[in-house]
Amino acid sequence: MARHVVGTVAGLPPGDRKILEIEGRSIGVFNVNGKFYAIRNRCAHQGGPLCEGLLTGYLEADVPGNYSYTLKGEVIRCPWHGGSSM
Repeated sequence: MARHVVGTVAGLPPGDRKILEIEGRSIGVFNVNGKFYAIRNRCAHQGGPLCEGLLTGYLEADVPGNYSYTLKGEVIRCPWHGGSSM
């Protein structure tokens, strides 16, 4: 597996993202609560620029009427159709 230096920890604070070109592929690097993740900047559904989408969470309900908002800022939504990825 190849490794690539994409910046400093201080250069990507929690909640931020950076989109880079690495070996001919567009890659999004995200700082989610101090942990770093990289995903391909391509929606599997329509090929859209996934990493340019809105960072959201999930609305869950264990029973009708009892809702909780989870994974805040950990879910990326495709800017073309709103599909999500974690």
